[in-house]
Amino acid sequence: MNLNATAQLPPSIESLGPVTISRLQGLYSDFTQKKHTNLASYNANVEWWRKALETHVSSGSASGSTEALASTSATSGSRFVLQANRQLIDAMRVEGVGKPAALGEVITNLVANRTLIPLSTFLTSTQSMYPSTSWIPSPTTVATYVVGKPLWWAMEQLGIVGEDSLVHSITSRVSGSATQSWYGDYVFLSLLEKVAAAILEEEKEDEASDGLYSVLGFRRRFGEVVAGEGQLIGERDAEILLKFMQRDKGVLVADVKQDAVKFTDSSTSPAERAITAVDKGVIELRTAIESLNSQILALQTRMDECTSKAKDALRKGQKTVATTYLRTKKHLEEVLNRRLGSLTTLEGTLISVESARGDVEIMKSYSLSTATLRSILSHPSLQREEVEKTMDALAEANMDAREISETVNVNVDTAVGADAVDEDLVEDELAALIRESEAESKAKEEAEKKEKEEEKERVQAEETRQQLEKAGAVPEGVTEQEQEKERVAEL
Repeated sequence: MNLNATAQLPPSIESLGPVTISRLQGLYSDFTQKKHTNLASYNANVEWWRKALETHVSSGSASGSTEALASTSATSGSRFVLQANRQLIDAMRVEGVGKPAALGEVITNLVANRTLIPLSTFLTSTQSMYPSTSWIPSPTTVATYVVGKPLWWAMEQLGIVGEDSLVHSITSRVSGSATQSWYGDYVFLSLLEKVAAAILEEEKEDEASDGLYSVLGFRRRFGEVVAGEGQLIGERDAEILLKFMQRDKGVLVADVKQDAVKFTDSSTSPAERAITAVDKGVIELRTAIESLNSQILALQTRMDECTSKAKDALRKGQKTVATTYLRTKKHLEEVLNRRLGSLTTLEGTLISVESARGDVEIMKSYSLSTATLRSILSHPSLQREEVEKTMDALAEANMDAREISETVNVNVDTAVGADAVDEDLVEDELAALIRESEAESKAKEEAEKKEKEEEKERVQAEETRQQLEKAGAVPEGVTEQEQEKERVAEL
């Protein structure tokens, strides 16, 4: 029976498609021992839960830890971080089936194969999440998952710990919850890979972009890729994403202290990849222009409000109040004019800076092209003496080829001449064929001419007969041949 029709499933599970009750019960059971008895079934269950958890996080349902949320103004959940705790277990609960008993085993497995990375490790590590050698867990991790887990499972079997155990009951009464070793915040590496690839593709397609952003500008520019249209990337997600794209992918350089993000090519030199003073200046100019545009919009809005309030005051007969609003509008207008002047100056400066940066890039291209051309021209085969020598050799080779060709042609003509055909006989036979063809053509023309004349006579005879019939001179039933015979007899 399909469970989807009888119970309300969590969105992350429902999105995986229809699932039967028996299948869901198996997924929600503690299938830890299948690792030793039925590895294929164990791996299939872990993969199903990986997809469910990934969907849970990518949809924004994962809210992250309380400490992390306290440091961000984002109200939506993280799109990269899975918060593994009691709330996650409750979120995955299904009526009639219960809570996932093997969720800790799933997360342990995903951490072991580097699908999930502990958030603290991800943010503090200076090494890439893609090491050249196989991942070696820390001694603490080994102790936790190699020693602790089997012991915990054995205690569960004895009823000492677990959902229905005596220890759980006592702990719940004392502290209200039981701490699990697998609780914590984890980064979904696959989600980061997808988003980073989409951002890089969008950046490459934007021909107007020079790859420079402030951190806030980066969050605004690519918010739609991460969180949807009109959304802003959360501060924590932006920190994780920038860390990943800089350390693990090498496609940008981010300096949060300088509030600068620069897309780069991993093949360029470290000096070119670094955020320069010019880059920082361009970003600051753009930030200032954005700030001025916001101020101008706010001033225009306030001026419109003053005008509207002045009109309302006049309609109520409050002339003094209307005058006050108009004075305020005039002050705002003066400020607006100054802001517009500053905006014009900053935009002109930015255009000049961007033009100069473009000129620098052009000169670099010229310099590189010149060096490349000189390198090619310096090749020994392109030296003047070598070129002249090569061309002389080519001329001699062509001359030898022509001499050989002429010799071959002469010898062929001589060889063919031994059995030469009498050209006079060929000409005579050709003339005879031409005469025969002309005679046949002439005979054909005469036959066609004669046939046309006979046809013309038949038409004329028929017209004469029809005229005689109309005049009554020819009896009905007399054929044309009989009429012809009568005319001949009369003559």
